[in-house]
Amino acid sequence: MFTEPEIITTDDLSVRSYVKFYYNNVRYREYSGKRLGKPIYPNRAKTLTERNKALRKLRLEILTALENDGFLEPVIVKTPIKPIKNEPTTDELLKQAINKKQATNLTPKYKESLKTTYDQFIKFLSVDELNSPIDDITPARIEEFLMIFNCSNTYYMSKRTELNVLFNVVSKLLNRQLYSAKGTERRRLKANLHIPFEQTRLKQLLAYLKVNHFNLYLGCLITYGTFLRPHKEVRLLTIGHFRKDFTEIHLSGTENKSGKVRVVFVADYIRDEIVSKFSGLPEDTNIFSLHRIPHNQYYFNTAWTRVWADATIKLKKNETIYSFRHSAAVHVYRKTKDLHLLQQLLGHSDMIVTLKYLRGLGEMDIEHLKHAMPEL
Repeated sequence: MFTEPEIITTDDLSVRSYVKFYYNNVRYREYSGKRLGKPIYPNRAKTLTERNKALRKLRLEILTALENDGFLEPVIVKTPIKPIKNEPTTDELLKQAINKKQATNLTPKYKESLKTTYDQFIKFLSVDELNSPIDDITPARIEEFLMIFNCSNTYYMSKRTELNVLFNVVSKLLNRQLYSAKGTERRRLKANLHIPFEQTRLKQLLAYLKVNHFNLYLGCLITYGTFLRPHKEVRLLTIGHFRKDFTEIHLSGTENKSGKVRVVFVADYIRDEIVSKFSGLPEDTNIFSLHRIPHNQYYFNTAWTRVWADATIKLKKNETIYSFRHSAAVHVYRKTKDLHLLQQLLGHSDMIVTLKYLRGLGEMDIEHLKHAMPEL
């Protein structure tokens, strides 16, 4: 009595591949044809094509031997792989993983997205799979799930990444590496940039927003003038964050992405807009809601979507609220050519992040580096 042999492999040659099957209710993992007396060694292959060909040959030889009662169990007794005592099921492990991530200091939006992927994957798996060891969930099975989100490479990779996060947590819980999610196909992503504005376009948009949506105007102005990130750092600003007569903004480590205390200078053009409006209000007053409770996390996005409805300003596809922060970065770099200064203004953890940031905005191309090339 046996099950159909199944190839277990990944796109990583450093990870050993094998053929898995059950024979007389014992699970086997065959990494070569040694047991059958066949010189088949998939894991010695130098390329994926060569290894996959050897794996298919090994699978065929095993199937033939099983069908003809030629599997060499009487000669070489296979020691069953001992299951880990009381190891939780797939369902239990994934539930522990999502609960662990939900308890961390991640953004609410990311935690919501992670929970959605978890719910979708649990619904996709069968009852038998949920109650089986998580090792039985193969890369091929996970790819079946990911193909549901095949409408774009970005959507596919987003789900793949989030599933990898959960499997990584499970790996830590079991204290051993799982390759199921990592073994799935990767897709090349095309960067979706928030394009920066030139000064004329910048002033045009700010003038429009000031008349039509003052809160959005103020949020974009602060994003541009302080380099703070709009959807969390700017949206959650209270009167108490402004210090020294509204000339500085002070954020604690839990209030900004870097996780460190951050102090930013408030330019005069921002201060002129807020001093008369907010002076005298309690320190816990949010500057956009004018209450202790801030607007929800989608407030600026919703407001920006409504701005799109006005054809007079002709917003382009990748012109977003983040474009104001990116515009400020480009303008400062063009003005100073000082990467260290820009890194401090953006609140980046290191210079590499700033370099990638500028390169993504099209500022670090070959033309900018020509003058620095060595001469002979």
